[in-house]
Amino acid sequence: MVADVGAKPKWVLQSECFTFWKNDVQSHLAEPAQRVVLDEMPGAYCYFASEWEADGLPIVVLQLCH
Repeated sequence: MVADVGAKPKWVLQSECFTFWKNDVQSHLAEPAQRVVLDEMPGAYCYFASEWEADGLPIVVLQLCH
């Protein structure tokens, strides 16, 4: 799930997760304690990831920063 301030949460279908990871998230993932300079990131955005749980199932939440 992608969380972007001011927008509705974007749910990524399980069947699309790997493609989304390879094509977008992997190159934009920032470490939680890392200081990020967005202008130095590809496309000037990044994601911070956290793991949540709903009904016993893991959910990766990506906080989009731009």
